Amino acid sequence: MFMARAIRGRKPIGTTGRLAQYRKVPELSEMAHVYREVFPDRLTRFQHSPGSPEQHMAKIGDELRHDTKSDAPQSDAPPNLLRHELRHEAESVFWLLVWWVVNAVPDGCTSQIPAEVWVPLVGKHADARPLAIPSSCLAPAYASLSELLNQLGEALGDDLYWATEIPYTHPEFLHEVFQRHILNFIFENQDKYFMTLAKANHYRSPSIVTMTSSLSATQIEFVRTCSANTKHSRKSEPEAEIVSCYSILI
Repeated sequence: MFMARAIRGRKPIGTTGRLAQYRKVPELSEMAHVYREVFPDRLTRFQHSPGSPEQHMAKIGDELRHDTKSDAPQSDAPPNLLRHELRHEAESVFWLLVWWVVNAVPDGCTSQIPAEVWVPLVGKHADARPLAIPSSCLAPAYASLSELLNQLGEALGDDLYWATEIPYTHPEFLHEVFQRHILNFIFENQDKYFMTLAKANHYRSPSIVTMTSSLSATQIEFVRTCSANTKHSRKSEPEAEIVSCYSILI
């Protein structure tokens, strides 16, 4: 469920012959000046060349490259399989965040998860997990978080496997993009009510109640069982439920 799509499919994402497009790392908010002070080396490391276009374009090929990028760590993976790289870990974190936000609901509120987002998230026959999460798919109190989820999802739109220019080829490029989006969101919304609104000690229920071709009753029960075993759903430890947007983003 949280596995990167390329690793799950054992091949880079993309249609042969199409141009992949990558955006620059986002500019830091003025309120996030502390990042510049603490990590000045990262600002230099992911600095784009003067006058470089807002997007880097790269053509998608039809086979795996066996000559790995010079700045990527070596791997013992068989040559016919896609290597598990650092960016795949970042994508796994994205799906974990999506899962947490989609399931979260404040205490005393009722809200169901729409099938349009629930089925792709937990289905395993075809990996069609959505990179765009409409605010209507979240509990109303947490609807503002869709802005952040969509910024992170947009960064995953085209597989960085095909990138050919620095800093897009850097192993930590996606991490830097994610980190800046999250920091900007925290600083720009730090005084908003939803940021410190504790979640309930239960999860939202999916709106589907019948079996579908993409999701079976067994899958629903399996996912719910997994959720019940996480630390945030232990009813015997109510203090663990004092969870807010701050705690999940930091």
